[in-house]
Amino acid sequence: AALVQAGCPEHLPMALQALGLDRSANFRDPHHPEEPATWVLTLDARPEVLAARAGCFEGPWWQAFDRVRSGLLAARSMRPQPFRDDAVIAAWNGLAIEGLSEAGMALRRTDLVQAAARAAEFVLGQLRLKAGGPARAWRNGAVTGPAFLEDLGCMALGLLALHRAEGSVRWRDAAVGLLELAWRGFWSDEHGWTEAPADAAGRFVAVGGVDDGAVPGGAGAVTLALVMAAEQGAVGPWSERAFMALDRASGVIAARPTSSPLSLMAAARLRTLDDRVPGGSVAGPVRASLVATDREATRFELRLLVKPGHHLQGHLAASETALRVEPRDAGTRIEIQWPDLVKRGEDTLRGEIRIPITLVEPRPAPRPLRLRVRWQCCQDGPMGTCMPIEQTLLEA
Repeated sequence: AALVQAGCPEHLPMALQALGLDRSANFRDPHHPEEPATWVLTLDARPEVLAARAGCFEGPWWQAFDRVRSGLLAARSMRPQPFRDDAVIAAWNGLAIEGLSEAGMALRRTDLVQAAARAAEFVLGQLRLKAGGPARAWRNGAVTGPAFLEDLGCMALGLLALHRAEGSVRWRDAAVGLLELAWRGFWSDEHGWTEAPADAAGRFVAVGGVDDGAVPGGAGAVTLALVMAAEQGAVGPWSERAFMALDRASGVIAARPTSSPLSLMAAARLRTLDDRVPGGSVAGPVRASLVATDREATRFELRLLVKPGHHLQGHLAASETALRVEPRDAGTRIEIQWPDLVKRGEDTLRGEIRIPITLVEPRPAPRPLRLRVRWQCCQDGPMGTCMPIEQTLLEA
């Protein structure tokens, strides 16, 4: 009937075949097994396959199918429409901004980065309480309640991703402002992060925890954002605060590591900034990190920081103790610009070492680039001892 009203009844056989309506129903509600099976409209195969079945080229097939869809849409619009939740929630927008920014960088799509920037402008400009603080939600010009920890954390992650994608420092500064609000309003030395503090809105006790669910928890999002702010050069005690948060929650994270993935990501990234390990373990004398040095993700830098009084066996050593760097993934080929130590007659590495790395294959660049790095660290001096060989996996 919909196709007759749309003026294209001749397309009925093609529509039945394309949507699988010439066979038995394809869906039964598992929650209401007593109800009869019905159809969910979905293409039965790829368009080029359906065009071949219909005996035509893909272009004419699409022209016909567009008329079919227009008829079905007109028929559907005659039925009562479901209600739509059009509230703008700060945390969810933060996740969308982060995803659009990351996708824009990976796919080199400026339109996706621009969409992320428009969303960020809207949230920062419209989701504001009368007193000036950030709000939780917005709908039809009205805001609802102050922001929770997850709102501040997810928006900070989105703004930091937008800063990486667009390069404008204002996004990083806005993220830092949200992190400062989070620290002042949601952190306590007694409880750690609290998602929603006790207040006059009816919450009698602080609600906290580090678990992530269907969306990231506030504690993990804020902690990861603190580490990323420090990585991006923001001035402030961001890495120290991230360490405090992870150190306090280290027991819970260790007991249920799969329940708090963002906190684990924050802890892994913090290792490139802080010698200490949350939970009280003593870190080794070598810190290693891999960073991209161009937006095309073809040039990288391996950074090694060796504590005073120690050194690494350099890459020229003809033994298992030599510094080794190799791609983790098959099909990846790199060029390494080793430090020029041969002319000085030495092959030991001390202090801060930066080793440029160029990606040769594949193109476009994989995301992320993953390297396996192995070294042996020794103490200086004639009586210095050498530690066991270490190996780590780095990615950027």
